[in-house]
Amino acid sequence: MIYLLQHEDNIAGELKFNEDYEVSSFTLHNKEILPPYILNEKNITKESFDSWILHKKISSARSNIDTVLEEYKVENTRELFVKNYGLSLVDHYWIKPANENIKWEKINCFENIFSTKMGDILIGDGVKNKEGGLSPESTSLGMLPKRWERRADGIYLIKKGSGPFTQEPFNELIANKIMNNLEIKNVEYKIEWKNGNAQSVCKNFLKKEQELIHAFDFAHIIKEKSDKYKEFLSVCENNNIKNIERNIGQMLVVDYIIGNTDRHFNNFGFLRNTKTLSYEGFAPVYDSGNSLYNNNSENNISIYKDISSKPFKSYHSEQIKELLDIIDYFDKHKLSNISDIINDTLKENNLISEKRRNIIIHCTKRRVENLEQMKN
Repeated sequence: MIYLLQHEDNIAGELKFNEDYEVSSFTLHNKEILPPYILNEKNITKESFDSWILHKKISSARSNIDTVLEEYKVENTRELFVKNYGLSLVDHYWIKPANENIKWEKINCFENIFSTKMGDILIGDGVKNKEGGLSPESTSLGMLPKRWERRADGIYLIKKGSGPFTQEPFNELIANKIMNNLEIKNVEYKIEWKNGNAQSVCKNFLKKEQELIHAFDFAHIIKEKSDKYKEFLSVCENNNIKNIERNIGQMLVVDYIIGNTDRHFNNFGFLRNTKTLSYEGFAPVYDSGNSLYNNNSENNISIYKDISSKPFKSYHSEQIKELLDIIDYFDKHKLSNISDIINDTLKENNLISEKRRNIIIHCTKRRVENLEQMKN
């Protein structure tokens, strides 16, 4: 099975797959347009391409994935990725059989109709036995139930919550309001209800000639015991991504306030022009749902307990103190209404008691005060 790895209609390389859809060999055509994940590798090997696919495809641990595999008559998520041409709604990389004459403008999911069957199954709507077709869901990262949907005014990502409180959709909205108050560029979220379940809804923020390059595409080459922050900045500098310390600082300040436990390297990134391949800056902050003690019972929420963090340090206290010399811009007065933001949003969730809301408010306000003290 010979496939072409392409960026739009430009061929980066030729891949040969074995029967398990692992890359068995490759032929390089144009190194300059390789995915940054591969381009950052010290030595480009077949394992580089295989690892790129492994981190781009949907997780085999996603809920309802077995139903998807059965419906699409494929053995695993690697085959699912290949059969869907590796199409995504994040970047303009894809793969196609070497003997097929297909153009990007006719197949990409940004401009063309895509099937909603896979997304419906994955999010738990239980839609089976309807006509399938190409889908961007085979590259949908993360573990929460989610799906893409095309609407009259654009393409939207819809996500459900998890755990006993299904708090994530509400946390996205709270984080959105906090960042708006602090004048931090972020993705706008809203909450919609379907069959009694809350869902966070956000519009794809990419413009026509933009793509999102995840921070993981640079960070995966950093050695475990190194200074991750300095090494990350160095790798970004080598990729002509400069002056991002303030953007990272703003993001991590918000993560400190809301106690975000999941800001891994795939949960932030950079905007890149798809024609020039030049970077246009830090992407708006997105995916902040794993926060505000979302999976903790009331008895396990405490202002005295440190909260685990990502991506640079294990705990927020370490991350905020050791990495951020630029929190002088933080102004707690811009969050004078944070109690109302949290209360008014969480009270829409009938799984969250007034007691739980008040505990979350109290702890979050204390974290705001902690930030102010550190700034001074």
